[in-house]
Formats: sequence, C-alpha cells, structure tokens
Amino acid sequence: MVAKRFFVPGLLGFVLALIIFLPLFSQTTSTNKLVLRAGPGIKVDGQLAEPIWRRSLRGESLLVPHPEREGAEGMSTQVFLHQDGQFLYVGFICQDSQPDQITATLNQRDDDLRNDDSIYVLFLGGKNLEYIYFFGLNLLNTQLDGRLNLVEGNKDVAWGPKWLSAVQKNAKGWTAEVAIPLEMFPSSGEEVRLNILVSRVIPRLDPVFWGGPLEPAFSLEQINLFQPLLLQQREKRLQGASFLLARQTPEDKTPLIGGLDLKYSFSTALTTRVLLFPEFGLVEPDEEWLNFTPYELKIPEKRDFFQDIFSLTDQEFNLFYTKRIRDIQAGIKVKGNFPWSEFVLLSTYAPEDKIRRIPTSSYHLAMVRLFPLPWLSVRLTGSSRVDQKNTWGNIGFDWRMDLSSGFTLRGQLAQSFGEKKEDNFALALFSSWQVKSTQFNLGFLRISRNFGDNLVKIGYIPDDNRQEIRAQLLQTFKLKTELIDSFHLGAKGYIYWGLDNTLRSWAGEGLASLEFKSYWSIGLTFKKEYMLNEIYPEGFPGLEDKVDLDLWNEYRASMKDISLFDQDYVFSLFNPVVGTFYYLYMGKKEYWNYQAGFFSRFDKGQGGRFELEIKRGQFFVRDFTLFRLFKDLAISRTVFLEYSLYYLDFNFEIPPAYKSTNIHILKVDNRLSDRVNINIFFLANTALDKITFQLRTRYIFWAPRGVVEFVVQRGSRYFRETNEDTAAFLRLSYQF
Repeated sequence: MVAKRFFVPGLLGFVLALIIFLPLFSQTTSTNKLVLRAGPGIKVDGQLAEPIWRRSLRGESLLVPHPEREGAEGMSTQVFLHQDGQFLYVGFICQDSQPDQITATLNQRDDDLRNDDSIYVLFLGGKNLEYIYFFGLNLLNTQLDGRLNLVEGNKDVAWGPKWLSAVQKNAKGWTAEVAIPLEMFPSSGEEVRLNILVSRVIPRLDPVFWGGPLEPAFSLEQINLFQPLLLQQREKRLQGASFLLARQTPEDKTPLIGGLDLKYSFSTALTTRVLLFPEFGLVEPDEEWLNFTPYELKIPEKRDFFQDIFSLTDQEFNLFYTKRIRDIQAGIKVKGNFPWSEFVLLSTYAPEDKIRRIPTSSYHLAMVRLFPLPWLSVRLTGSSRVDQKNTWGNIGFDWRMDLSSGFTLRGQLAQSFGEKKEDNFALALFSSWQVKSTQFNLGFLRISRNFGDNLVKIGYIPDDNRQEIRAQLLQTFKLKTELIDSFHLGAKGYIYWGLDNTLRSWAGEGLASLEFKSYWSIGLTFKKEYMLNEIYPEGFPGLEDKVDLDLWNEYRASMKDISLFDQDYVFSLFNPVVGTFYYLYMGKKEYWNYQAGFFSRFDKGQGGRFELEIKRGQFFVRDFTLFRLFKDLAISRTVFLEYSLYYLDFNFEIPPAYKSTNIHILKVDNRLSDRVNINIFFLANTALDKITFQLRTRYIFWAPRGVVEFVVQRGSRYFRETNEDTAAFLRLSYQF
C-alpha cells in the first residue's frame, strides 16, 4: 500500500513535467493517421460514377463541424479520398433537401465563394506549419485557391497550382470532384505526408457575419482538427521490418527474441502480411468500463494486425472477435480490395492461454463481400478455432440493401459449430427509415439455445435463446432561436422471449436533448428494465434464510446451462447472497431496474471535447449513483491529453459485481518531433484494486529505416485482469 500511495503522485508529477518542460512544437496535429495507397487514375467529371469511388477511403471524419448551421436536416455530406501517385482526388456528394435553392453566382477564378454553395479542401503545411492552403469550388465549377499565413494573418489568393475539378447537379443536390497535384507537397519519393480538412458551405444556413478570413468554411480556432493523411506514392511490392526484442516479464517467455513483419503487394488491390513472434505488450492497454448489463462487454481492438479487420467483422452476430485471441506466435493475413468486391483471409497460431485456460490453438477467418449492384452488398463469413481436442466454428451470410436514400434493409443468417450439435442457428432482420428529421429503426432476432455456446469460443454475442424485437425512434425539431439550434426526442426499446415463449426481459428508454448554436448539447435520459431471474432456486430449502455453504455450492454447480455468457458474473447478479460459512439468500424471481440521467457534451473535435454524465437508479437489488467525466485537451500542436473518470456509488458488495468504484484513465501523447514520440497511459480501478501504468517511447534513429521502441509497464494490460507485475520491452526494428 505504501508503494501505491507514492506511485500515483509520482506519476502525476512526471506527467506534469513532460507537459511543461518538453518542447511543444512539431510537424503534426493528431495521432490518428489515415493511410491512402496508390490506385488507378480517375476521370474528373464530377459524377463519382467510376467503380473506384465505391472502394475509396471515406473522409467524413475530416469534415469541419458547423455548429451554427440552422435547418441542416437533409443536408448530409459524403466525402471520398483517392490518389494515383500524381493527384489526390477528393469527391463530394452534397445532398440538399431544397436543390432549387442552391446558390451559384460567381464565375471568376479566385472569387470569394463563401456566398455560394461551395466545398473546400484545406491543408496545413509549410516548413513550420505556418500556412493553410485552401482549394474551393462552387456549382459553376469556379475555382478558388490560395494560402493563409498563420504568422502574419494575411490571405494570398494569387498563390495556387493548376488543379482539376468538375461538378454535377442532380435531383438530390450536387456532386463535385477535385484533383490536386501531389507535386506541390514535399515527398520522400515513396510517400507524401499531409494534414487535411474538408468543408462545405451552405450560405442560406450558415451565419452571415464572419470573423475570420476563411469562415464559415473554417475557423482558426479549429486548427487542431487537421488530421494526418499518409499517401503511399510509390507502391513497394515487398515491405516489412525485422526486429530484435529484449523483454523482462514475470511470464515464462524468452528474454531475447527476433521476429519479422512482412508485407507483400501482388498489386494495388491484393496484399498479404506475415507476422512472426510479435509482442503485444508494446500495445496500449485495455481501458476499464462499467458493466450495467448481465452480459459480457465488447472491448475495442488496439493491435494493428487485427485493427483493419475489426470493423469488417463487426456484425450483429460477431463471428470473429479478435479479443478472444490473447497472444500469437505467428499470423498471416491476405486482403483484397477490388471495385466490386473485397475479401480477407486470416490465420494465427496462439500459444496456451493459462489464465483463460485455453490450450494451444489456431484461429482462422475467411470473409468475402460483394457489391453486385450500387444499392446491394452481400457478405459470407466463416471462422474457426482449432486445438488438439476440439474444433469450433461459425459461418454466416449477411446483406444490406439501400433501397432509397432514406430506406435500408439488412440482415444476417448464421450457424455455429462445436460441442453443441443442435439448436445452433441465428437470424437477424433490420430495417431503417429516415425522412427529413425523423428516423425509425425496427429489428427482429431469433437466436437458438446453443448458438452462443459454440460461437463465443471465437466470436462475440451477448446472449442466446431469445426471440427479440427492437425499435428506435428519433425526432429532430429545428428551433429558430438565437441560442438553440434543435430539440431532439428519442425512444428505443426491446422485448425478448426464450424459445419456450417465456418472457425473459424488456426495456424502454427515452431521450430529450437540446443542441445549442455552438458545440454544446445537454439532455435527459430515462430507462426502465424488466429482467427474469432464470436461475432462481425455486423450492430451495432455506430461501431467504441461512443456507449451508456446501449445499449452496452444490446448487450452483447443478446450474450447468445458463443461457447468458458470463455465468459466474450472472449468478452473482441474479442471486446475490452474503456470508462466509453460510449464505443468506437475497435474490428475487424478477427484477425491475431503472436509471435516470443528465448529460452535457461539448464537441469541437480532437482536443476540444468535454462530456459530463450523471445517472441515478437501481441495478438489480441495489441503488447506485454514477458520475462520468471525459475531457481531452490539445495543449499544443504536439501534446494531447485525455482524461476519463467514472465514479460509481453502488451498495453491492458481492464479487464479481461492482462495489463503490473509481476508475481513472489518463492518456498523454507528446510528439516531440517527426522522430520522437512519447505516450503515457495510466489506469486506476478501485473496485478491482487495479493500477496499470505504461510508458511508451518511439525514436526513429535512422529515418525512415531504423526504429527503437521502449516500453515499461506496471499492472495488467487486459480488461478486468489484475496483477502487480512489472514488464519492460526494448525493440530494435529495421524497416525495408
């Protein structure tokens, strides 16, 4: 305990020193990098009809937010990015619910287009990031380009290279394509590094009075929103890294090991990656969450070998859940990305997982997705886990039909294989309608009794043995006031039965929120939930009285088939008991949970976000109060800080359910230069008596080939696992 008391203040002092004394200027603005590989050229005609646009990189995350915009329903903007080694292509689909009111009057090059409907592409560049380069376009294909000097504050529209553009108007709005030459950006010969944003101006909705040279397209207060974009200018067939890893861990691992990370491109559309002896201890640890369900939580993936397939396998029935794989000794992945299809093949070899009691196993995934029609996509997925004694697997088929701009149908059919040979099918059907300011979703699921028992060996599903109906309605009301932009009302709920038609659970949830003409919103939520105690000990001797410990354990062991996944956790929630030598049973046949909450959010993009949430309610047999806080801060162009706090006052003392809990998560990213990066991760969970600290440093000592990484970590990096172990890793890599 003495070590813990001194550990936290010492860490906070160290973090403060890093923030104050280390240099605060560098060549980037964000840590989330988009990578764009070279592909075939595009004919710039403004239609976005070529198949390559369908498989291009989506760029909605680059859109500048417009918090002051009024009446924005039906004004969605889609952004697409592509490059061929010579040009960066940016495509816009600008939907407009009033296409007859689109303004396009200016036809002279470098006219101030802010009074016209227009789109913009902006870059942050220069030797010291002292310029913003901008390219604008209206519906008459009038081009505007120039640069804004951030030091002197002047705008120079005389500057500008020759670039290509085209526009088209249609019944739903308009589309635009721009092609910006890459020769204007510094290049290493193999790649181009950019900092980019895109914007759309709708003059009839945007404020009339502007305070900056590029407003309302862009405000200088939003400079921290620029995101890094890496263009791989010349495709190398063989890329990779060989590395030497020295590690000191409590686990029985070789202290010195070598490995390979190889990538081979058969073409721009077909690549493979081979990984030998990776060390996932170099990856940022999992974050701790509070679980207000009887189900297993789904944890985000942070390991880059799995990250690019995590979204591809994120289905209603997740047939391949990469967090089931703890460590691997070898892995191979093949990805294909074509105009009308994409596929992924993956195999890994994992050593014995002693903590989860999983023997040495191999994991496999095959996924093929087809786009036979512009409005239709279909996907076939298969996965398996194989060890010396058993084989588990899943196969599924899912589809999506965008029948109109506001109506979508999607579904999934799946079957699992393993120890349970029967009742292992699942079906999901969903529909979504959106008309102007109204959105409605409706879904139906039928999941057989044994589907999840097999699937969870390799995939993810919260629960099985259910027939479920889901519904959600969201209505937006635009308010023409000086302060408030819109008022939102929402409702969602579900009800599900077991396959024997026993009502197991239902819930209803309501939302009311205000969105102000800024980046701020506030709201109220309320949720009521009914849940049947399926493991209630009907007729058990001594119910609500003293129960002999051995007798209770015998009863617990007899409950072999609990449909919910995490049986120990569920058993403690549904059947809470107290005592050491005997149990005093406190469970109920059915539970009525509820929670009421207030939230306040401010979202100005990375480095300018704030969230506050307060909830009170009852979870099973105990009252609770929850306080959640999130804040991220761009201290400079190089230093980003992110802090999360969960405070839970919960009068429930039965492990593994929650006691009163504090969860603190602090992240610091300090990019000292293009060559040096320092990351700090700190987590404290008082309910688990868990502290995790990780310091990661990365130094490119021989650009761009030689990289050295050093990581020191205390505590477990896995969700809800605890230890006080200290580990250190040093990796030397040579990239080729």
